[in-house]
Amino acid sequence: MDVSNSAYQAGLQFIRDYNRCFYDWDIDRLGGLYSALGFTVFWDNHAGCDSDRFDDHFAKLADFFANGKDTESGTIEKLLIEDVQVHASADTLIVSAMLRYDSAPKPGFEALLSSLRRMAH
Repeated sequence: MDVSNSAYQAGLQFIRDYNRCFYDWDIDRLGGLYSALGFTVFWDNHAGCDSDRFDDHFAKLADFFANGKDTESGTIEKLLIEDVQVHASADTLIVSAMLRYDSAPKPGFEALLSSLRRMAH
C-alpha cells in the first residue's frame, strides 16, 4: 500500500486519534469520532465489551471512562500499530490494522475501524 497517499494517512491518523481518546480519558472527543447512524457492531478482545447497538457500546465506553478497568499495567496500554490497510471512497474510510499492546506485544489483535465522514481524495 502506498503509505504516502492521503487515504492511508487519514486512516492512520484515525487510528491514532481513536487511541489518543483512551490515553487522554476523553470520552467527548471519542464520541465525536463515531457516527451513530453508521454504527453496526463492535467486537472487543476483552470479555463483556461486544455491542451490536451504538447506545449499548457507548454506555460501556462511558462506564469504562467513569470507573476504569483493571489492566496488566494498571493504566491504558499504549498500542503499537502495524500492517495498516486503508480503503476509501467518497464518503467512507475503512481501516484495518494489527494492534499490539506495547507491554505485551504477542499475540496482538486485528482492529477494523470505519468512518462515514466525507474524505478528501
